[in-house]
Amino acid sequence: MKNTLINSLEIKKILAVIVIIAGIFVLSACAEGEPDVDSAANHGPYGVIDPYDDNQQNRPVLTSIEPADYALAGVQSVTLRGEGFSHDAGPGVVTYFGGSVGKINSYTDTEINVLTPDYTIDDDVDLQEVIVSVSTYAAAFSDSLIYHFRAPVKKISDKSNQKYWAIAIDANDNVYLQGTSPGGGSSEIIMIEPGAVPAILVNGSSSIYRKLLVGEQNKIFGVRRQRAIFYIDESSSGNVYKKIDDGSFSAMDFDKDLTLYVGSDDGLNRIWGVLRESELVGGTAIENILEESVVCLRVFNDRLYAGVDTDSLYRVISAPIIAPGTLGTFEEYYDFSTDFGDTVAFADINFTTDGTLFLGLTHRARDAEYPKEYKTAPFPIAILTPDKKFEQFYPTIETNPKYQPNVAAMHWNTTEDLYYVREYNKAGENTDVVKEWDIVKVVTGKQTAPYYGRDL
Repeated sequence: MKNTLINSLEIKKILAVIVIIAGIFVLSACAEGEPDVDSAANHGPYGVIDPYDDNQQNRPVLTSIEPADYALAGVQSVTLRGEGFSHDAGPGVVTYFGGSVGKINSYTDTEINVLTPDYTIDDDVDLQEVIVSVSTYAAAFSDSLIYHFRAPVKKISDKSNQKYWAIAIDANDNVYLQGTSPGGGSSEIIMIEPGAVPAILVNGSSSIYRKLLVGEQNKIFGVRRQRAIFYIDESSSGNVYKKIDDGSFSAMDFDKDLTLYVGSDDGLNRIWGVLRESELVGGTAIENILEESVVCLRVFNDRLYAGVDTDSLYRVISAPIIAPGTLGTFEEYYDFSTDFGDTVAFADINFTTDGTLFLGLTHRARDAEYPKEYKTAPFPIAILTPDKKFEQFYPTIETNPKYQPNVAAMHWNTTEDLYYVREYNKAGENTDVVKEWDIVKVVTGKQTAPYYGRDL
């Protein structure tokens, strides 16, 4: 009966969570008076005792798990409540999530709080929760509860031989990408409908859109190294919305009046506010002069925020929107270079409704090999809290620096999910570096501030 049930678990990919609490007999069995955590862990979970033996005594009782619906694997802690969780075990407490060990934050007789381990999955999965109390490697299992894991980060696109430059998401959560072959060649606007595979929306031109943005009626707008703003539909990737004779553009965002702000990084260092004349026609362009190259733009709470670059030193500045297209004096919001100098930059920014600023990071040395002694690299998303505290987002998630992940562009969907274009170096033969790109989805738990072109 046992083998049948265990095989059933494997077939269904149901995870077993086992909390092992070493008792006083284990304490006395250890040579130095300390519980042998590794030894206990190596005996289980199913090597310890038959989990389906109904004759077990002194079973712990598991009554609830919080949060109740699901946990984000590797970044979120869960609280197990019940009875019989002996807190005399000291460091002999071990928690298993399937075959992985979680990190226990705290425990008492009736409550255990544990950080879930990393678990890469494509979607929600059923989780079977089991509690084990070990005394000289004898165990007692509680009844199980059904629970769910979600992967906080997962790859959603792996279109071979494709380089991605820009991303936008419409009101129906369709994802749009500017793609090209890595060696140049053909340009495509790619669309990914929810749950579908990438498909070509329209073939592009030789020019590459550096920024995509959703406007009215789910129209996709784009800017590239040409003196115009374009919109894209199934018939053409190059419909002209507004010509501007002075500048080529790198960034854009709408305000609540549907004025479209575009910024340049070609040495002219300007932000233009393009007034809305009609749905697909831009009107007067108002010039706002800066001293720095514009990397990215975002409107939040009636202010325009600009990520800017001066001699490879990055910062975020902001100005009030006085009238459609007209900006007040820019002020420094965050000097990124004070934390990172010129070794790390950011490629894109976004605000959430609570005022948290998300930054997509990129490493300056991404064309070089990381030292071999580097085992992990930080997750390439960082945040600046409303009180200006800089933090790594999801600090418990580590990525292999061999792949040197960098954020090329990012965009929120209509819920709490951040999508970003990831650029990374994959080691090829003879130590060659091969660049690859993919699209990554991040469950943030935060709602984006409005994208006014899309969300009005």
